[in-house]
Amino acid sequence: MSSATSLEQDRKAPPTALPYPPSANNSAAPAAQELEENRGVADSASALGESTKNQASSVQSGVRKRRESASKTSDQPVRQSTKRWKLGSRTCGVGIDVGSYLTKVVYYDPTQSPKYNWATIPTCAGTHRSETAGSGMDLLTAEQLGSSDVDPTEAISDTPNSSLGPDGETSETPRRRHSDGDLDFSRWSQKQFERLSEAIVNAAGKIRRGNVRIAMSMQACELRSIPVYPQEKLSTAEILDRLHTVIDDKRPQSLALLDRQIDSNRQKILSIPAELTDGLAVALDQSGMTPKSIEGLPWSLARLTTGSDRIETIVDWGVSSPTLVCVHNGLILYVRRLRSGGLLEMVESLIKTYDLGLSDAFRWLQNATRHGQSENPIHEGVREGVQTVSRRLATEVDAALEYVRWKNSGTEIGPIGLVGGGAELELAVQTLKQSLEYEVEIPNAAEIPPSLTVAASLARAE
Repeated sequence: MSSATSLEQDRKAPPTALPYPPSANNSAAPAAQELEENRGVADSASALGESTKNQASSVQSGVRKRRESASKTSDQPVRQSTKRWKLGSRTCGVGIDVGSYLTKVVYYDPTQSPKYNWATIPTCAGTHRSETAGSGMDLLTAEQLGSSDVDPTEAISDTPNSSLGPDGETSETPRRRHSDGDLDFSRWSQKQFERLSEAIVNAAGKIRRGNVRIAMSMQACELRSIPVYPQEKLSTAEILDRLHTVIDDKRPQSLALLDRQIDSNRQKILSIPAELTDGLAVALDQSGMTPKSIEGLPWSLARLTTGSDRIETIVDWGVSSPTLVCVHNGLILYVRRLRSGGLLEMVESLIKTYDLGLSDAFRWLQNATRHGQSENPIHEGVREGVQTVSRRLATEVDAALEYVRWKNSGTEIGPIGLVGGGAELELAVQTLKQSLEYEVEIPNAAEIPPSLTVAASLARAE
């Protein structure tokens, strides 16, 4: 393979990335034809996303190779899948959105009623911490899975015995609060991925068919720019070398390159440690759910756009830093992790003041914003905090879109699509709409709650 392969993207191609699994040789650059077929996104040690014709067989082949490799290097027997997800109709699928706080699992079958079935589980079910490990498996049981009548907000708690009452009063023994490190799964062990995959399979209940696609949280990714000369051609190894000079992580990385102007001296790259994509894929395969693709969150958000001539913007308003993605004619133009505006900011004072866990703090947040003009002074304080954080988010979004408008003068910017848990807080959405210069829409709101929109789009993908 040529080591000087150009990694310039096909500007007319839709946003996408190469399929899992990773290549065997981290230093070898893909061939030019392979890059073109996969719409110009580079593969280093594994890859985010989808898009080759033989993707499903490629993933399964890669997982088999890992089993064989593991069996040769270990005296322990390699656990084989005890069951297989049967590939059903092309229109059926399973989408898994691995967020920093919750992992959402959505099954889509247009021939059934309802079309969507879902469950949410704590992502930290994979950790060793006693207060969260496996405690959320009863959030939405297999019997409850899949009803559009189920309120997804009931799945906010990650323990059945909450220390917070419905009136906002704390019990005498509040649970120990979570540290920020609880949201970091960038250095999980294989055992932790296995625990999360087992939780996903348990949540899925009796569903046993559909293409499995996964989106990885931006908390697991790095979004950085590396210096390049205008029209410079770089091999994957050269890109990795430059990337390692700007990130403090020398592990093999999965890469996805964002489009750049031909005369630009910066190349923006989304990267994720290969051991994360490998770890989750292998763990799910061992549990009977071989993923067809794994992709970074920006590519999953781009699935929600329509291919309009206007610049389409999607904001994922989650627990951690919100993510903004701009797409034009199916091509990702801009990705930004916003510095403020996440739901965690809305509950920081609750966590510090009352020593609450995240699940209790989020439930209190929902109670406070649901009660309208409550006379409870604590609720009123929470509402003021929600409005303050929402205004900060609006400022961040306006600034980002002002830059996009400047870089793409003459192209109209359309309404902003809002997804994620923040889009389920009526007060937050109302404040955001009042503060933004742009219109705000919630995609597919009539079919699926906003916190499940990303997983649902993966489930619908063919």
